[in-house]
Amino acid sequence: MPRTSSSSAPGLQLVEFSPRTFRAAGKKAELVPFMLVSRTGRISFNRKAVELMGAGDGECAVTLLQDSRRPRDWYMRPGEGGFPLRGTKSYRMFQHTALAAKILDSLSFTGERLRIRIAGPTPPDELFTLLTEEAVSKADTKKK
Repeated sequence: MPRTSSSSAPGLQLVEFSPRTFRAAGKKAELVPFMLVSRTGRISFNRKAVELMGAGDGECAVTLLQDSRRPRDWYMRPGEGGFPLRGTKSYRMFQHTALAAKILDSLSFTGERLRIRIAGPTPPDELFTLLTEEAVSKADTKKK
């Protein structure tokens, strides 16, 4: 948070921006695990999400699961048998247009891409919860 301070010059109220008082949005994004789903079919995961899944530098695959009783609720399970992820240390991704459309349509989201935070894993089945409602409400707020 920027810090406000007084100046020796009369009438000045200065706001200090320094590495100690102000963080860039990009740095904050690296602290939160998230998945980005786009209408073009790109489904990608940031570095923190890859670390959360335990993939590190190794190979990783992911399965996405939808609750049939609550279709807006989505989950993720890393491991064999899922969509293989490719990419760099900064992010991993896979391409699947139909699945991306299924996710976005189930949330009644009409935009081009949606950033969804990832929480978990939760016992007993070690699923990661995709915070879809939060993502849609944040996206709707940005449109206004």
